Amino acid sequence: MLLPLGGATVIETVFSRITQSKLVDNYVLAIPNTPDSDVFVPLARDRAMSVVRGSEDDVTGRISAAVRTAAPGADCIARVNCDNPLVMPEVVDDAIQELVNTGADLITPFENSTLPFGYGAVVMTRACLETIDHEAGDVLYREHVENFCFDHPEQFNIRYQQATPENWASELCLTLDTELDYLRLTRLSRLIKGTPLSEQASTLIKKILKTETAVIVQSNDAKMTLNSNTSRRFPGLRVESAPASRNAIDRAQLIIAGSALNIPPSSSAPLGVIVADTHTIGERGHFCFRYGNGDCDPHGDNIFVDDSPQAAYSDVDDFLISQLPWLLPAFMAGNVRSIDLSERRAKRAKRIVGVSP
Repeated sequence: MLLPLGGATVIETVFSRITQSKLVDNYVLAIPNTPDSDVFVPLARDRAMSVVRGSEDDVTGRISAAVRTAAPGADCIARVNCDNPLVMPEVVDDAIQELVNTGADLITPFENSTLPFGYGAVVMTRACLETIDHEAGDVLYREHVENFCFDHPEQFNIRYQQATPENWASELCLTLDTELDYLRLTRLSRLIKGTPLSEQASTLIKKILKTETAVIVQSNDAKMTLNSNTSRRFPGLRVESAPASRNAIDRAQLIIAGSALNIPPSSSAPLGVIVADTHTIGERGHFCFRYGNGDCDPHGDNIFVDDSPQAAYSDVDDFLISQLPWLLPAFMAGNVRSIDLSERRAKRAKRIVGVSP
């Protein structure tokens, strides 16, 4: 939380962004009563925020205590996580307004997400929080507050916040858990430096999707198919059949290849060289994406592994055509964390089947 980001620390960046909300009346920092959290107290009080402390393992209890002691008149609570340093206050305001307008108990931008992960916050009524605090005794629910509602949907009116068309990018992960996340967030915060806060949500997505990217495939048929599936959404994308032109490679911030053999010697790109490849799990072959240049991959591991057997695709080009269109935003954001393709497919299928409007 004290790492530098955008001219301040991560936690100060969250404070400065969320306090520009137009609908939040009172801000409370609910932190553990552990010595390593002492450093956050003066940072909050410098901004006239109340500070409430409680058990490190009982997030639900801390938030409930914060409302009772520092915001006793609150009817609606927005739970903003400080590991989401690019939180967008207008997205949080939209959730608050929707909660009020619809009479819902809780609205979440995280489950069945269509927004980038980290843009929004869970918003709930005071009554909803009190019910959770009173009835949820399981350790899971004391740490992950709203999970009690998801596991007991018959008790709550739950809504899933839907992104506006310009903010639709559920593939983007903008939360801070790992070193890779920090590297990605540092780069992305620079992309929106100087942009008015009210315009940052859509501007960041546009800039990411315009990333100059060279995709190298084996056949002209694969080139035409990928172009038709991606050209409208990704204006910076160039799909070429091997061998790729030196001009396309030199211009690219990111290179994605259907085979390591398709990458010209000595090729490099600021966001790395990603290769679609095959590997073996047990006795079965699988397709995966990995960084093809050790200098671009801090951990040297495959970063995308498809749990489907290799027989699900005819070749690497087929794998690229199937997976790349919806993975491109995550690739273009840079410093990609490991992604479970089977889990992502399940989430996407759940959204397609339908959720509450």
